[in-house]
This record gives sequence, C-alpha cells and structure tokens, in this order.
Amino acid sequence: MRVLLNAISAKMGGAANYAHNIAVELARAAPEDEFIIILPANQARAIEGIGPNIRIIPGPNVGLLKRLWFDQITLRRMLRRERVDVLYSTANLGMFLCPFPQVLLVRNSLYFSPLFLQHTLSRMSMRARLTNALRRWLVCRSVEWADIVVTPSESMMQELRAFVDQPSSKFHVIPYGTILERFQDEGSSATEQQNGTVRLLHISHYADHKNVGVLFESLEELRAIGITNVVLSTTADVEDTRYVVSFCRVSDRALLSKPSISECVRLLGDVPYEQVAKVYRGHDIFVFPSLAESYGHPLVEAMASGLPVVAANLAYARELCGDAAIYFDPFSAYDLARQISRLVADPLLRKELRQRGWSRVRQMDWSLHVRRLVHVFRESVLEGIPQHGVEL
Repeated sequence: MRVLLNAISAKMGGAANYAHNIAVELARAAPEDEFIIILPANQARAIEGIGPNIRIIPGPNVGLLKRLWFDQITLRRMLRRERVDVLYSTANLGMFLCPFPQVLLVRNSLYFSPLFLQHTLSRMSMRARLTNALRRWLVCRSVEWADIVVTPSESMMQELRAFVDQPSSKFHVIPYGTILERFQDEGSSATEQQNGTVRLLHISHYADHKNVGVLFESLEELRAIGITNVVLSTTADVEDTRYVVSFCRVSDRALLSKPSISECVRLLGDVPYEQVAKVYRGHDIFVFPSLAESYGHPLVEAMASGLPVVAANLAYARELCGDAAIYFDPFSAYDLARQISRLVADPLLRKELRQRGWSRVRQMDWSLHVRRLVHVFRESVLEGIPQHGVEL
C-alpha cells in the first residue's frame, strides 16, 4: 500500500509535531507499506532519514489561497505521478473530486465549537469572523468530498456533524493519545510541594480561547481565601503574536502587570517538545481552562506525568479525563480557585487523581492512533477507487 500524507500546512506547533511523530511511528508500525509525506521545507529536513518506507517531499510554505491551489491542482498531479493508493489530508482541508480514496483529518474545533463561536469569535473583528466562516465552509465541503473523515475526539465529531449532513458511517473517532514513554510513569512520580510552595502548571500557546485571563484572576481569588503559597508556571505568552490577533491581550496584559499576580507567575515561553516531560515532573497540579479543543494533548500528558488535573467543565475535557480530574466553571475564577484549594488541602485526593490518571492513559498511547489510522487506510483501499476523479 502506498499512502501520500499531505501535511503542507504543518509549519509549527501541534501540526508539525503530529507530522514528525506519525512519520516515526509509521516507519516502525507499517514497514511493509510506503508513505510519502509532503511537508514545508523547514519541517521536511527534521524528518528525513527516519525509515526506508518513509519518503519526504519538501513543499512550499503556503497561505490559504496558495494552499487551495496546491491541494486542488498541484497535489492532484502528484497523486497521479506517484500512483498512490490513498490520500491522507492531515489538516482540515481536503481535495475536491479526489481521484483516489481520501481520508481527511478534521482537527480544528475553532470552526465548529459553539462556545468559541458564540463567546470568542463574536467579539473578534469582522475580518476574523469572515475568515473563520470561509475556512469552515471549505472544511465542510472537504468533508463532503472525503471518503472517510477522522476526528481526534467524539466531542469534535459531534461539533462537526452539526454543520454537515453526511452518513455516520463516514466518520471515525481516532484519539491521538501521546507518546507515553516520554512522560512520567507510575514508578517515578513527581516530587510534591517543595519548600511549601504549590506549583501549578499550564501548558498551551496563547490565544483568546485558551482563557488564560481566568487563570490569572484565580491567583487573586486564592489569595482572598488565604492560599498564598501558589506559583503558576505557564507557556502561554501574552506577547506572542504568532498565532492570533487577540482582543483579550490588553486585559490579560493588565492582569499580569498587577503585583499580586505577576509575583506568582513564571512565564516559561516556548518549551521544546523533548523537554516538556521534565517540566511536568517539576510541578504539583495541572490546570487547563481552555474553552475549545479538538483533543487536549496537555491533559493526557499531565495524567501520564502523574499530575492531578483541574480542567474546564467542558465536553472535550470530560471525554479525555473522566473521573481522573476535577472540573470548574471556565468563566469563574472563583470556582477555579476553589477547586485548586481542594487539591492543595487534600493529599489523598491528589493521590487518587494521580492513580486514576495513570490508569486512564494506559489506553491512550500514540501507537494506537497510528495503528488505527493504518487500518482505516487499508479499509479505504479495499472499498475501491472513487468514481469522481478528474484529470488535470
């Protein structure tokens, strides 16, 4: 079987990590098959030479319009030249009228999350709202033309299906999981509360829907109820403009300028993926207030690292964490502070959540995601080539 993975938009962050990790696992899990991966040139160099069944094709660094041309015209010619069996479109947008079976991964909840659309997007500029609407329309059309649609969570699939009317048999939920061996295992739990300080951790890039303002405000709420020995470490940089144009940045910056908050916050900046596990092990409690996620990798990583989790009371978090976390109203800094204070005061609860987290993540290994994907690729080949291909 020959599969072409279109990861042309994997420029940085989670998309780039996904492309790298899937290449590594495909080299190990499916050595009898051939995988051709199209990546931006800067990412292609990091993956070259991973395995004899992995071939990397460097592609251009494209924006939305150039990507549409690449996906619909340039890629179509490449598919025929390479004589592939399956196209795997890894980032929301797929090929219309694909001449070969196409598996599409829809992985961005910001086009479909009701909470994001109503609470966050509605407060953004007209340009941002129009861009989101255009991308959502393109994703929906891509879903209609794909043979199989994959989402990383049930909650993501339900949000997507509210916008597209397609047979349920087309949709597959294949959770990402994580590379468990990178993170803390049950035999070596992190040390707790050194020097009496409670070390909170938040792993995320900065964006409005990440809801970091509630996180900052909760530090003042903790002080108000008498808990002053808390330090928050976060990778979310309020000054980071790489990902979004933000309407929350001004208010979040103002919160960080308050001495009562700034003296409790450590800004970690970008942490290389290879060092993330060490960061988790150096903390006591993981906090995740995000309003919208297609999956929520940090929640799985935190559980694998033995950290008790405090998460937003939303479907994506409950799907991942179940009874291995405690939950708070994502719009209430007071409720977040109250749940953190429960963990600070109750070592037995912290231990119980750690044990539940370890048990839960045993079923969330990254290799399971890749093996299930390969199974879907083979199923699509057996079902035959679609009849809607066009020559270009």
